Amino acid sequence: MKENDYEFYIKADVSKYKDEWIAIVDNKIVAHGKSAKKPTMKLKNCIQKKVH
Repeated sequence: MKENDYEFYIKADVSKYKDEWIAIVDNKIVAHGKSAKKPTMKLKNCIQKKVH
């Protein structure tokens, strides 16, 4: 996790995502879900787009 995304996480109100996994990219929650699968896939897609 990038430092600024971590700072976003610490300061953000993520209470509506209680008991869920979340993916944060560029200070935005881009995905969430009860399992890690959806957030992980979205995170991978975001990273691939940034690299290419």
